[in-house]
Amino acid sequence: MKYIFIFLCFLKMPLEAESFKEVNCNSANTQYEMNICSSRNLYKNDSDLKKEIGNEVIFQKWVIGREAICEYYSGKYFDGGSIRPMMQNGCNIRLNSEAKRFCLTGDPQCG
Repeated sequence: MKYIFIFLCFLKMPLEAESFKEVNCNSANTQYEMNICSSRNLYKNDSDLKKEIGNEVIFQKWVIGREAICEYYSGKYFDGGSIRPMMQNGCNIRLNSEAKRFCLTGDPQCG
């Protein structure tokens, strides 16, 4: 039974992936669409930060810490809500920009 469920999930994946591509972020109206758009923004933001840092290990450690912080606060305020993914993605993007602003620009407080 477990294998049938997994097989059915794989059959459904291309349909969900296709609908993911069709979302126009310039006219996103539903929470589902806004969540997808915020995920796209985070992916791009993470890619840029990863290039800027230039060290895979450091970037992965950053992501683990950042995710923990944003997961905690988005859960605290939006647990169970459909807006939670968008808010968590926004938090991640904000922390990335703070890291760029202070640490990657040579702020002495970052060491």
